[in-house]
Amino acid sequence: MKISTIPITHRIKHLQPIFTIAKNNTYFCSGGINGEMKLWNLSYDHIKTVKKHSGSVSCVGFSLDERFLASAGDDGKLFIFEVASMDIVKTIKHQTDVTHFIWTPEFILSANLNGELVITRIADFQEFRKIKTHDESILGMAVSPDFKLLCTCSESKIVLYENFNVICEKLLEKGTILENLQSKPSFSPNGNFISLGLQFNKKIPTVDILDLNLAPVFSLAGHVAPSEVTAFCPLVFKNIKKFFILAVASQDLSISLWNTLNPKPFVLLKNITESPILDMFWDGLILYASSYDGVVVKIEFDEKELGEVIEEGSTDQETGLPFCDKNIEIKRTYEKRTEKLDFGEKLEVIKLTGFTVGDNRQLEDVLAEQAKIEPVKTVVKKKGDLEPKPVRIAPVMLDQEKKKPVVSVKEGSTVFLFDTVVPEKLKIQRSTPFKQNFGDFSIELKESGEVHVFRAGRFFYKITGPCGKVCFNGNYVIVYTSYVQIYELFTGILLFPFISIRLAYLDLLDDKVLLLDAYGDFKVLKIKTGRATVGKLSKTRGLTKIQLSKSHFIVAEYNNDELMFYYKRTGMWMMLNPKFNSIVSGAIDFYNDHDETLAELELCFVHYSLLDDQCNMKKVIKQIGSVLIKIQKLEDAIEYKLERFLSQIKDKKFVQMMLEELNEVLAFQKFVVKQLRKLNE
Repeated sequence: MKISTIPITHRIKHLQPIFTIAKNNTYFCSGGINGEMKLWNLSYDHIKTVKKHSGSVSCVGFSLDERFLASAGDDGKLFIFEVASMDIVKTIKHQTDVTHFIWTPEFILSANLNGELVITRIADFQEFRKIKTHDESILGMAVSPDFKLLCTCSESKIVLYENFNVICEKLLEKGTILENLQSKPSFSPNGNFISLGLQFNKKIPTVDILDLNLAPVFSLAGHVAPSEVTAFCPLVFKNIKKFFILAVASQDLSISLWNTLNPKPFVLLKNITESPILDMFWDGLILYASSYDGVVVKIEFDEKELGEVIEEGSTDQETGLPFCDKNIEIKRTYEKRTEKLDFGEKLEVIKLTGFTVGDNRQLEDVLAEQAKIEPVKTVVKKKGDLEPKPVRIAPVMLDQEKKKPVVSVKEGSTVFLFDTVVPEKLKIQRSTPFKQNFGDFSIELKESGEVHVFRAGRFFYKITGPCGKVCFNGNYVIVYTSYVQIYELFTGILLFPFISIRLAYLDLLDDKVLLLDAYGDFKVLKIKTGRATVGKLSKTRGLTKIQLSKSHFIVAEYNNDELMFYYKRTGMWMMLNPKFNSIVSGAIDFYNDHDETLAELELCFVHYSLLDDQCNMKKVIKQIGSVLIKIQKLEDAIEYKLERFLSQIKDKKFVQMMLEELNEVLAFQKFVVKQLRKLNE
């Protein structure tokens, strides 16, 4: 770094304040207190003095194509010169002092003490529009690198415009300012941040870094007096990670340089001038500043001294100021850690291994058929009525079309379903005989409807039928005739008396038996204890599958792949997979602009937390983290939810790693520090 004073001066016997300075590829231009504007070549030789203002020159600047030069003054005039001849091509008159102006490709924007913004077309230098959003003097203006955004600021308010329409405004906190002439904001090279001086944080003078909602993201504290001038370097630097550089000039006669990787200044130049800095701008790696004592300072950096220059106007969103020193420490730990979280890990999709009832019939139809069976009518006898004589009805056997059994092998059991229609009175439906090996045991259904059990190839015992439904696993054999019969596989012992139920569905998992009747009532019998859980389906319409589950107790599937599970603790059915417009499930409705990805992930987490499924809970948090990192934003409501989710994870190492991942995004760093403190308590 090389610091020098260049011979650009304004004198009336003594050095006079230089309020403004500008540069293009050919000239320097400076404006002074006595209304003079001076042109200098790049070797600092004086070329020409132009005095058109009757007051101080507040601002000078070259147009982007370098054809024109403008000067604004306390006399309320904005002069536009043609650089080649230095002839005035247009005079724009304001009602009061012109405080600032900015060139854009199509317009020149000028502001005054009345809070007015005047927009003039460059093509014909005619007034295009006049905007008044401030009730007091506009102290400074800045335009984004792409010229889409404009901000103006006064002592009490900052306003952000897009295409000259107000999109956001914010009242500013006032502090103790003895005297100030201006407040010059600056846009970051990616246009996502605005630096604003003359700010206060708990009465301490700061420079605030605002986002595009004009919300303060960081407060740069350190100067003992207010800072009037800020300037982002238009270059983007890289030192492991991309960053920006901001220069701040304070009334305490110092200039500080900050980068977006550190919450503290990396350069502080004290007493660089004898009076406050009035204007400051970057020209590549060189910073120029003019002061009230009439001195122009040049601060020159060597190549790569600030960092590797990679591009101009980067839109990389990784740049920004860390929240505090703790975030820098977390980042270093994260970069050293070889183990990273796998954000591509997918959530497990719950699918039933059950089967559609009968010949592609739905349980809904079966239950409806069974419900049509008329119940026995209760007759209230009157006194004197004669008792009817009982009539014996001879049973009739009706041969039915033989059907192949449907076999389902799932967690812990094998189920054979032959017929789901409960036989009507005096009707028996037969199924095709089968023989199935199961370890050392073989189970065979005979033509007669009997179930024969063989052990090591030898006949062991039989269960008389006719059996319409059979299911078994390594411990039990369950058959349904007109009653449910439960036997121990190894001994053939009947474990319970015959269970009377108008059965529609039968399932077996470990030592639990699901019995579903025609009206949607179910019982889950635990064979070892003899205790049963009793409940009812929330709905039967559209039901296609139902089965026991180790994780969810009972899972039912309906039309359109709708899944419900029975939460035994509350005795309620709960939705497993509601329809969301979400990238997680892939059910994206392109006609719906409302993204429900986070809502779906929240439901997934709550579902797994009910089951205390820590593995899937961590997968959901990784999915949430992946989404948040992409959107680079953490709203208050999402912050509360994420905090609650992390508190339910028992694996503290995982929580630490997750927070380190989130720390890579500046918007999350305050949240990360807060959660790490809780984690270490």
